[in-house]
Amino acid sequence: GNGQTVQITGHGEGRIGSALAFPFHRHGCRVFTTAQNLEKAQHLTKAGIEVLELDIWTQ
Repeated sequence: GNGQTVQITGHGEGRIGSALAFPFHRHGCRVFTTAQNLEKAQHLTKAGIEVLELDIWTQ
């Protein structure tokens, strides 16, 4: 709830990370999630979820 921070890795539309981000955010948590492509995560940013770029496949 309020005051808690949640880190979710592996965001992707239709994936579990994306599905979990919204309920935690609605319950007052500060939510951070990671995305390989920030453009594809704009729906999360617009909702107030903080998105960090994380691409483990490029050097």
